[in-house]
Amino acid sequence: VECHIEHAALCAQPTYKALSYCWGDANETKEIIVNGCSTKVTANLEAALRRLRVREPRTFLWIDALCINQASVKERDRQVLRMRDIYSKAESIIAWIGEEDVSTASAIAFLDSVAHGEEQVGWDMWSPCQQSILRRPYWRRTWIVQELCLAKDVQI
Repeated sequence: VECHIEHAALCAQPTYKALSYCWGDANETKEIIVNGCSTKVTANLEAALRRLRVREPRTFLWIDALCINQASVKERDRQVLRMRDIYSKAESIIAWIGEEDVSTASAIAFLDSVAHGEEQVGWDMWSPCQQSILRRPYWRRTWIVQELCLAKDVQI
């Protein structure tokens, strides 16, 4: 996976998508190339980038692990205060819930039908296969509430 970081001011209203994801185990890392340099990221982020590269090869993404200097507490604190703007101004939020498995297609189809009012929501209506998607680590993150509620559009 190779990407380039381009700086843009939010006030300039750039067109971008923001990635909402679970970092995963910090000890499980993969290398990607950022601006020509090898950079370690969590295995889950690398998987998301690999999948997105196929789905949307040329798109501007805001990804916290790459767009915020994680080594600087001051920078992280400053950026946390901007999360509302970052996520609300994104063209869409890509919710990376993890790699696809046999239950994913069924669960996504069910969620889509609920979103379009074709199904009623009730835990008992979910098959064990569909329930497994909601047990993924992504849904345990508190930040997703803000990230998804502020979104103009969400892609899973």
